[in-house]
Amino acid sequence: MLARYIKAQIIVLLCGGVLGPIWIVAYFMLPNLLGSFGPDVSSMWQSNTSWMLWAGLLITIADVLVALWLANRNARSSTKSAALHQTGVLTTAQIQGLQETGMRINERPVVKLDLRVTGPGFDFNDQKRVTVDISKQAIVTSRKLF
Repeated sequence: MLARYIKAQIIVLLCGGVLGPIWIVAYFMLPNLLGSFGPDVSSMWQSNTSWMLWAGLLITIADVLVALWLANRNARSSTKSAALHQTGVLTTAQIQGLQETGMRINERPVVKLDLRVTGPGFDFNDQKRVTVDISKQAIVTSRKLF
């Protein structure tokens, strides 16, 4: 869980969350740097920039909470995925319809598939957009996926 949290915290910090700690450091460090200009400049700086401390603390606390939420969400998703892989059921998806979208990704066509998914105890229709490699085009045109 710690590794997930650290990864989530790095992502949050890279996506703009580093601003809070920067404001906290600036609030405490800049008066010392401006101290050579006299005590009036230092006290004026702290009175006019107290918002930096509170905004920095608020952003930093939000960063930690968001990183904890992301790590928890990732852990739950991994647990559900592992349980599905252990207890999952093999199903068959029959391609009911195949439509070109006119779009290509890396020279591979993107197609829209109308699927009929059947298995023990369930039967439903679904749609999926997929890119099709040349090597997989025969599988798609045979109209059965496992």
